[in-house]
Amino acid sequence: MKNKSTKQENINWRYKLLRKSKTPTRDKDCLRVCWYFDEESTQAIYEYRDECSRTTCFAITNLLQQELPEFMSKKYFYPDERALVFGYFFDEIRGFIKENVEDNDFFNFCGVPKEIFFSIENQDALLALCEN
Repeated sequence: MKNKSTKQENINWRYKLLRKSKTPTRDKDCLRVCWYFDEESTQAIYEYRDECSRTTCFAITNLLQQELPEFMSKKYFYPDERALVFGYFFDEIRGFIKENVEDNDFFNFCGVPKEIFFSIENQDALLALCEN
């Protein structure tokens, strides 16, 4: 995954909401949010939410799990491990967004320019969350 640098046209980069199918929960009104950053291989981080839209856990695909260091090599993560999961794949997510997402589209979705969102200060803040 780290070696891929293909650019796709008209890519839908925003997270995708899917209903209950494949959601590992007994709640009937749950969501599974797929955070794709490699559409070709469909590698993604899945965020599971309950009926109140609270995150219940994160899951990653098998190929992403193989990229993790041994101490954190697992498929499911608790909500408070969000920074750990997204922090580890920060460079890939940043690369995907830089190549595939227009500046105005990103600003309209996130409310900040890419330069601020992916700044060293924000990356340091994310790493600080991982240490806590």
